[in-house]
Amino acid sequence: MGIAKELVDRQHQLLRQRNVAGVPELYRPDAVFLMPGLRARPQELPALMQAYLAAFPDADNEVTGWIEAPEGIAVEQTITAPTAAPG
Repeated sequence: MGIAKELVDRQHQLLRQRNVAGVPELYRPDAVFLMPGLRARPQELPALMQAYLAAFPDADNEVTGWIEAPEGIAVEQTITAPTAAPG
């Protein structure tokens, strides 16, 4: 396991603690966070993650695979977010 995977694990730990303010410190300033339908710079992540956690307060994730390269990491994860039926 390399440094990139350690940073991913740290990010997930911060998310579980709901400490999204610390997330940008895990990225280089010129980094880009990508997932389907989303492209964000590190400084944008706390607001995005806060909104996501507000919508899914019980959300959790599990890393199920990753590929590390000198220029970054690609992570596969399973996100669980129980929801309640309306009314």
